[in-house]
Amino acid sequence: MSLKMEGWANWQKRLEFGIFVIWPPDEIRMEINKLREEYDPVSQSYCEAHITLSTPLKKELNSADWSQLADICRRVEPFEIKYGPPKVFELKPVVYLAVFPESELKELYVTFLDICLFCDEPPPPFDFVPHMTISEFGVKTDEEAKKLKNRLEKISISGCFICDSVAFIKPDENFHFSIHKTLPLMTP
Repeated sequence: MSLKMEGWANWQKRLEFGIFVIWPPDEIRMEINKLREEYDPVSQSYCEAHITLSTPLKKELNSADWSQLADICRRVEPFEIKYGPPKVFELKPVVYLAVFPESELKELYVTFLDICLFCDEPPPPFDFVPHMTISEFGVKTDEEAKKLKNRLEKISISGCFICDSVAFIKPDENFHFSIHKTLPLMTP
């Protein structure tokens, strides 16, 4: 165990080498971050609002890996992402914003996983639900999650933005994620 991970929970250690995400534009991220801060300050302390695109990496990336990932991203045209309404996962009390279009996001997710840089045994693609988490640790029961979802529905959280890049984020020794590299999508 590296000194960097001292005191980390096992689930946190799996994220040591980072993950790939879509990092929403500042104004949207700040709006979602405010909700995360209010309803789940623990998650917000780890990472700002994002859309996860990969399972955790299983190693540090080398230049050949980066080249392969950049090639993947260059083949994907920028696309519009729509977010909202709030939803709750069926099997766990997590409140999130739905993210669309699912087909493009799932395709990108599967393409990333196919290059074998990620932890073994990723969930099947049909289990991948594109989303932006609002509360993961802030609600403890399904009932609390449903109440929060209903409260958020009343303030109508939704919008859209153009996704033109993929971000690589990695935790520091305090388990706070930040962007380490951005890979642009195809320029039209």
